[in-house]
Amino acid sequence: MKGSMSTSIKKKRRRKKHHAEVIGYYKNKGAVAELHAEKSPKEVTAEVQKVLSL
Repeated sequence: MKGSMSTSIKKKRRRKKHHAEVIGYYKNKGAVAELHAEKSPKEVTAEVQKVLSL
């Protein structure tokens, strides 16, 4: 059981690192927008539309 747990943890760490690299790549190209999803659905929708220029 211990071996499979450590393998699972390793996979999660690799996936997290990969995601960070992908996000960093697109962030450097100016293609990432940070939105505050804790706002109301209406406010989040307005932010998304603004970012997408809809």
